[in-house]
Amino acid sequence: SYARRRDATEFPAEIIVTLVADGEGGPLVFAVVRDITERKRTESARREATDFLTNVTNAIPDPVFVKDEQHRWVLLNDAYCNFMQHRREELIGKSDYDFFPTQEADVFWKRDQIVLDTRLENVNEENFTAADGSTRILLPKKSLYASPSGEKYIVGVISDITERKKAEEELRERDEQLQSILDNSSAMVYVKDKEGRYLKVKRKFEALCGAGHRQLAGKTD
Repeated sequence: SYARRRDATEFPAEIIVTLVADGEGGPLVFAVVRDITERKRTESARREATDFLTNVTNAIPDPVFVKDEQHRWVLLNDAYCNFMQHRREELIGKSDYDFFPTQEADVFWKRDQIVLDTRLENVNEENFTAADGSTRILLPKKSLYASPSGEKYIVGVISDITERKKAEEELRERDEQLQSILDNSSAMVYVKDKEGRYLKVKRKFEALCGAGHRQLAGKTD
């Protein structure tokens, strides 16, 4: 509520009203008016700072999370909520054990604790079971933030590298297939790029050249 000063200006006030009985049994009203202008300003500034931080993290396309020392989520951006397929209010205050298989949660917890204990950045590939049951491969980058009061938080940014890993595996399989074709050929076969550099070499051709494939790769005649 608001109260008026003597100069007629209004200010936010906290009013505490107490009813007591007078000597004759009638009620007396005692009111204490406290000016809470500064408190309101502080609350407004805190809200503005929180809104700014929320808007900044939501502008980041990758999932972003912040965990406290008990490994509970305290801040999440929209991308993380979409990634988890849960509303923010369903995630805040919860931990990995509330949403992931125990084996996966154990890994997440252990690596989070390394960040808290060492204050060093941690980057590791992690398997993640999505809400639809599919398995994704993640590359979380986790670091430590320590507040002025000494509280420690884990700040993480997640990259989903599932498709990249699939592409790398497909490339490796094609490379092995090509090498097998070359090795099973009766001819002395090799593959060069348009600049004349060796890309793939039949293993028998290596002996002929007196060099291994790793030495020939990227070289010209």
